[in-house]
Amino acid sequence: MDVEMKRIAVIGNGGGGKSTLARRLGAALGIPVLVIDKIQFGAGLTRTPELEVNTIHDAELARERWIIDGFGPWPAMERRFALADTIVFIDFPVWIHFLWAARRHQEHRDAGPNASYGDLPEAPSLERMFEVLWNVHEEYTPRFREIFDGYRSVKNIIHLRSPEELDAFAARFAPVIE
Repeated sequence: MDVEMKRIAVIGNGGGGKSTLARRLGAALGIPVLVIDKIQFGAGLTRTPELEVNTIHDAELARERWIIDGFGPWPAMERRFALADTIVFIDFPVWIHFLWAARRHQEHRDAGPNASYGDLPEAPSLERMFEVLWNVHEEYTPRFREIFDGYRSVKNIIHLRSPEELDAFAARFAPVIE
Protein backbone atom coordinates (compact mmCIF):
# COMPACT_ATOMS: atom_id res chain seq x y z
CA MET A 1 0.00 0.00 0.00
CA ASP A 2 1.52 3.34 -1.05
CA VAL A 3 0.27 6.14 1.22
CA GLU A 4 1.52 9.64 1.88
CA MET A 5 3.08 9.37 5.31
CA LYS A 6 1.60 12.04 7.59
CA ARG A 7 0.79 10.15 10.78
CA ILE A 8 3.44 7.59 11.58
CA ALA A 9 3.66 5.23 14.55
CA VAL A 10 7.12 3.72 15.11
CA ILE A 11 7.00 0.69 17.39
CA GLY A 12 9.09 -2.33 18.30
CA ASN A 13 11.25 -3.73 21.05
CA GLY A 14 13.88 -1.61 22.79
CA GLY A 15 17.34 -1.12 21.38
CA GLY A 16 16.16 -1.69 17.80
CA GLY A 17 16.67 1.80 16.39
CA LYS A 18 13.12 3.19 16.74
CA SER A 19 14.15 6.62 17.97
CA THR A 20 16.95 7.03 15.46
CA LEU A 21 14.58 6.08 12.63
CA ALA A 22 11.80 8.35 13.95
CA ARG A 23 14.17 11.33 14.07
CA ARG A 24 15.39 10.54 10.56
CA LEU A 25 11.84 10.33 9.22
CA GLY A 26 10.88 13.53 11.03
CA ALA A 27 13.81 15.45 9.58
CA ALA A 28 13.25 14.13 6.06
CA LEU A 29 9.47 14.63 6.03
CA GLY A 30 9.30 17.79 8.13
CA ILE A 31 7.06 16.11 10.70
CA PRO A 32 7.39 16.67 14.47
CA VAL A 33 8.42 13.63 16.51
CA LEU A 34 7.01 12.75 19.93
CA VAL A 35 9.17 10.28 21.85
CA ILE A 36 6.96 8.54 24.39
CA ASP A 37 9.88 7.73 26.72
CA LYS A 38 10.56 11.46 27.12
CA ILE A 39 7.10 12.04 28.55
CA GLN A 40 6.62 8.67 30.22
CA PHE A 41 9.70 8.68 32.49
CA GLY A 42 11.12 11.26 34.88
CA ALA A 43 14.16 11.37 37.15
CA GLY A 44 14.98 8.02 38.70
CA LEU A 45 12.98 6.43 35.87
CA THR A 46 9.81 7.22 37.78
CA ARG A 47 6.68 6.89 35.70
CA THR A 48 4.76 9.99 34.77
CA PRO A 49 1.08 9.64 35.78
CA GLU A 50 -0.86 7.93 33.00
CA LEU A 51 -3.35 10.80 32.75
CA GLU A 52 -0.50 13.22 32.01
CA VAL A 53 1.02 10.87 29.40
CA ASN A 54 -2.39 10.44 27.76
CA THR A 55 -3.04 14.20 27.71
CA ILE A 56 0.22 14.91 25.87
CA HIS A 57 -0.19 11.87 23.60
CA ASP A 58 -3.76 12.70 22.65
CA ALA A 59 -2.88 16.34 21.92
CA GLU A 60 -0.29 15.01 19.47
CA LEU A 61 -2.86 12.67 17.89
CA ALA A 62 -5.09 15.70 17.19
CA ARG A 63 -2.43 17.21 14.94
CA GLU A 64 -2.58 16.75 11.18
CA ARG A 65 0.97 15.35 11.01
CA TRP A 66 2.96 13.43 13.61
CA ILE A 67 5.49 10.74 14.26
CA ILE A 68 5.16 8.98 17.59
CA ASP A 69 7.99 6.76 18.74
CA GLY A 70 7.55 4.18 21.45
CA PHE A 71 5.00 2.50 23.64
CA GLY A 72 3.04 4.19 26.41
CA PRO A 73 -0.18 2.81 27.90
CA TRP A 74 -1.83 0.10 25.79
CA PRO A 75 -5.07 2.08 25.14
CA ALA A 76 -2.95 5.03 23.93
CA MET A 77 -1.11 2.74 21.53
CA GLU A 78 -4.41 1.41 20.19
CA ARG A 79 -5.64 4.98 19.55
CA ARG A 80 -2.34 5.80 17.85
CA PHE A 81 -2.44 2.73 15.61
CA ALA A 82 -6.05 3.41 14.63
CA LEU A 83 -5.22 7.00 13.58
CA ALA A 84 -1.85 6.32 11.92
CA ASP A 85 -1.67 6.06 8.16
CA THR A 86 1.73 4.34 8.50
CA ILE A 87 3.00 1.94 11.14
CA VAL A 88 6.70 1.12 11.16
CA PHE A 89 7.15 -2.10 13.12
CA ILE A 90 10.72 -3.03 14.03
CA ASP A 91 10.52 -6.77 14.68
CA PHE A 92 14.03 -8.21 14.97
CA PRO A 93 14.96 -11.50 16.60
CA VAL A 94 15.18 -10.80 20.33
CA TRP A 95 18.92 -11.57 20.47
CA ILE A 96 19.59 -8.49 18.27
CA HIS A 97 17.73 -6.29 20.75
CA PHE A 98 19.76 -7.80 23.61
CA LEU A 99 23.02 -7.23 21.74
CA TRP A 100 22.24 -3.66 20.68
CA ALA A 101 20.93 -2.75 24.15
CA ALA A 102 24.08 -4.17 25.77
CA ARG A 103 26.26 -2.16 23.36
CA ARG A 104 24.33 1.03 24.10
CA HIS A 105 24.59 0.33 27.81
CA GLN A 106 28.37 -0.12 27.54
CA GLU A 107 28.75 3.04 25.42
CA HIS A 108 26.79 4.95 28.06
CA ARG A 109 28.98 3.55 30.82
CA ASP A 110 32.14 4.48 28.90
CA ALA A 111 30.84 8.03 28.36
CA GLY A 112 30.72 8.76 32.08
CA PRO A 113 28.13 9.44 34.75
CA ASN A 114 26.69 12.61 33.19
CA ALA A 115 26.07 11.13 29.75
CA SER A 116 22.51 10.93 28.47
CA TYR A 117 20.93 7.55 27.79
CA GLY A 118 19.01 7.92 24.58
CA ASP A 119 15.59 9.35 25.34
CA LEU A 120 15.49 8.17 28.94
CA PRO A 121 16.53 10.52 31.73
CA GLU A 122 19.05 7.91 32.93
CA ALA A 123 20.20 4.37 32.24
CA PRO A 124 18.25 1.46 33.66
CA SER A 125 20.26 -1.46 34.99
CA LEU A 126 21.26 -3.89 32.28
CA GLU A 127 19.35 -6.59 34.14
CA ARG A 128 16.18 -4.45 34.10
CA MET A 129 16.71 -3.60 30.42
CA PHE A 130 16.99 -7.29 29.49
CA GLU A 131 13.89 -8.09 31.55
CA VAL A 132 11.91 -5.43 29.65
CA LEU A 133 13.23 -6.62 26.27
CA TRP A 134 12.20 -10.21 27.05
CA ASN A 135 8.74 -9.17 28.27
CA VAL A 136 8.12 -7.07 25.15
CA HIS A 137 9.27 -9.98 22.97
CA GLU A 138 6.97 -12.45 24.73
CA GLU A 139 3.89 -10.29 25.41
CA TYR A 140 3.73 -7.33 23.03
CA THR A 141 5.41 -8.46 19.83
CA PRO A 142 2.91 -11.28 19.08
CA ARG A 143 0.01 -8.86 19.74
CA PHE A 144 1.57 -6.27 17.42
CA ARG A 145 1.95 -8.86 14.64
CA GLU A 146 -1.72 -9.82 14.94
CA ILE A 147 -2.98 -6.23 15.04
CA PHE A 148 -0.82 -5.09 12.13
CA ASP A 149 -1.78 -8.08 9.99
CA GLY A 150 -5.38 -6.91 10.39
CA TYR A 151 -4.43 -3.40 9.23
CA ARG A 152 -2.57 -4.41 6.06
CA SER A 153 -5.49 -3.68 3.74
CA VAL A 154 -6.12 -0.18 5.13
CA LYS A 155 -2.75 1.11 6.38
CA ASN A 156 0.82 1.29 5.24
CA ILE A 157 2.51 -1.35 7.42
CA ILE A 158 6.29 -1.36 7.19
CA HIS A 159 7.42 -4.55 8.91
CA LEU A 160 11.19 -4.49 9.35
CA ARG A 161 12.51 -7.92 10.35
CA SER A 162 16.28 -7.36 10.22
CA PRO A 163 18.87 -4.61 10.59
CA GLU A 164 19.39 -4.84 6.82
CA GLU A 165 15.70 -4.10 6.17
CA LEU A 166 15.88 -1.20 8.63
CA ASP A 167 18.95 0.21 6.86
CA ALA A 168 17.31 -0.14 3.42
CA PHE A 169 14.14 1.61 4.60
CA ALA A 170 16.09 4.39 6.36
CA ALA A 171 18.26 4.91 3.26
CA ARG A 172 15.15 6.20 1.46
CA PHE A 173 15.31 9.28 3.67
CA ALA A 174 17.97 11.97 4.04
CA PRO A 175 20.52 11.22 6.77
CA VAL A 176 20.04 12.92 10.10
CA ILE A 177 22.89 14.87 11.64
CA GLU A 178 22.92 14.03 15.35
